[in-house]
Amino acid sequence: MNVCLVSLRKFMLFPVVGLLVLLAGECCCVMSQCDAQKSTLTLVSGILYVVGGLFVLIGIVIFIGAVTEEAGNSNKPRVTSEDQSRLLYHYGPSFILTILSFITSEFTGVLSVYLYI
Repeated sequence: MNVCLVSLRKFMLFPVVGLLVLLAGECCCVMSQCDAQKSTLTLVSGILYVVGGLFVLIGIVIFIGAVTEEAGNSNKPRVTSEDQSRLLYHYGPSFILTILSFITSEFTGVLSVYLYI
């Protein structure tokens, strides 16, 4: 699993950038709701939500790829087909929350653009 962590460190930039872009989108959305004349900020916030969600999606795909690569590279002694143990891995609640984060950010981006229109 150490190799998996090393490969994930290289790509940790994507979720962090996604977080920062989503925070910028939130700030633009709040500022656009405070002043009725700044409706273009609603469009900008929608675009930032979608871009931030895409960065989160890239992070999810990289995480799944790293786990799959680690599972494929695990060296196990060959045993008969009945006794062969497999690497079992399940995604925890944090992974599910990350998926929900992607879905809600994309949904919020679409709603912000719809609000602008």
